[in-house]
Amino acid sequence: MSRLLLIKLQEVFTPARPTIIIQTIQRYKVFIVSQNKVINMARHTREDIENNYEFKVMKRILKKEFPFITDMILTDNWDDYKSLYFVDVTINPTMLMEVLNIPDSPNATRYIRRYPDSVAYLSMLFPVSFNRDDSITNLAKQVQSTMTRVHQSPSIPEDMILYRPVSISGWEPDRQFVNT
Repeated sequence: MSRLLLIKLQEVFTPARPTIIIQTIQRYKVFIVSQNKVINMARHTREDIENNYEFKVMKRILKKEFPFITDMILTDNWDDYKSLYFVDVTINPTMLMEVLNIPDSPNATRYIRRYPDSVAYLSMLFPVSFNRDDSITNLAKQVQSTMTRVHQSPSIPEDMILYRPVSISGWEPDRQFVNT
C-alpha cells in the first residue's frame, strides 16, 4: 500500500492502528467502518454488477415505467469512474415518439438515423423544435430520477445495494426499430 493511503487512514482512524487496518483490507477485502456498515473493497466484475439485485430491479422498473426503454447495460469504461456506474440506455424510437407525441416523419427521425452510436442527451435524437417545451429533457430527467429512487429505496436489502449510484451515460436507439 502506498504511504499516502497510510497517511489518509491515520487521519481518519487516529485511535486505531493503521497497519492492522491495512492488513484487514488486504486479507479480507472488506473494511468495517461501524458495526452496521461494511465497505466492500473487493474488485467487482461487469457480471457482478449486472447480476446485482439492485441493477436488475432498476432495469425492470425502467422497462415497466418507460416502455420505450428496451435495455440498460454498463458502458465499456464502467470501471474508469469511482463514484458512479455509467450505463447506456437502449430505446425504441417509435415508442418514444408515441410517448412524446412526435409525428413519425423524416424530419423527426433524421437525427435518430444519423447517430450510429449512443448520444449523451436524449434530446440530441430529435430536432430542437420538438423540445421547445422541454418535454424530451424532462423525460430524461424522470428516467434518471427513477434510477436514483431505486438506488435510495429502503426496500432493497443493504447487502444487495450497488456500491455506487447508476447514471446514464448515453441513449442509443435500438437499430431494429430505426427506419433507414
